[in-house]
Amino acid sequence: MMRRLRTAVALAGIATGLLMGLGIPAQAAAPADRSAVTKVAAAGWWRFGVYYTLDACQYFGNSLTQGPQFSSYYCSQTVWDTVDQKYYWGLWVYQVA
Repeated sequence: MMRRLRTAVALAGIATGLLMGLGIPAQAAAPADRSAVTKVAAAGWWRFGVYYTLDACQYFGNSLTQGPQFSSYYCSQTVWDTVDQKYYWGLWVYQVA
């Protein structure tokens, strides 16, 4: 008896999963055409991330400035964490226009 009940519940679950997987979203929309518009963030200094050590901050700063998007960076120990009660290194990058 218990075996039949488990089998029936398993089959009902499988059937429900198949039916839900075949459904089409009600609010489906056509994908937007993004080929004509390219959005570029404004030039200037941006905080890219926060790191535990100066070495890690400099590593990511050096790797980011190898590409064309960022021209320079600096690391500053000004990010205060209220939980750890200590400062972390903030990586600031200059984005080229």
